[in-house]
Amino acid sequence: MNQRELKQSIEEDPNLTDSEKARKLNALCEPYTKMSDAELLQLVRDFTMEYGREPMRKDVLYDRELKARFGPWNRMLERAGEPTAAEKAASKGKP
Repeated sequence: MNQRELKQSIEEDPNLTDSEKARKLNALCEPYTKMSDAELLQLVRDFTMEYGREPMRKDVLYDRELKARFGPWNRMLERAGEPTAAEKAASKGKP
């Protein structure tokens, strides 16, 4: 089960209350809070290499940690060295 599926299974579990869902997701995110900025950005690069696309927020368990440290998603992708969707679209228009 990948991170996206794990996150979705917790969020959609009818046997858990909202607070239980939040506790479970927070527990899964805990290890990422201890990682350095460089380690988190490397996870983003690793995801891109493995899946051939940049991650979306719902793809990773550490999305809140990325936002807290790097701000908006596109800014975080820039820091990780990944071109944003706008940059990709602009480069496709070039000869």
